[in-house]
Amino acid sequence: MKTYQVHANGMLCGLYSANSEQEARDLAAIDAGYDSEADMESQIEKASELVADQLDGSSVAVNCVMLHDGGYRQDAQRIAECRCVGINQDWDNESTTYVFADGSAVFASGPEFRVATPAEIAAAAT
Repeated sequence: MKTYQVHANGMLCGLYSANSEQEARDLAAIDAGYDSEADMESQIEKASELVADQLDGSSVAVNCVMLHDGGYRQDAQRIAECRCVGINQDWDNESTTYVFADGSAVFASGPEFRVATPAEIAAAAT
């Protein structure tokens, strides 16, 4: 699978792991409450403006961190929360680790938002 950033009208819809641009656009439409991009077009009675850009082939975590560091901090945080398949909240250390389906993870603590270390990923799995 590849990672795609889907956007429309200058607004980021999210990061999606998909096999194609079309599948990524369909996933974004599903997140918006439609059955697919085609269903969305049918319901709104106009052509879709969804655009899927393939990211650099890195992990979901790397791409989330790139978004965060590029100024899309809230979007990166939202994507981490929505796309994780596992989460570890360490209340004592005030940190959260988000684990994604591709095995990558993001570590977040205060202003720190980075790719998680193998030890942090292992701790999130327990």
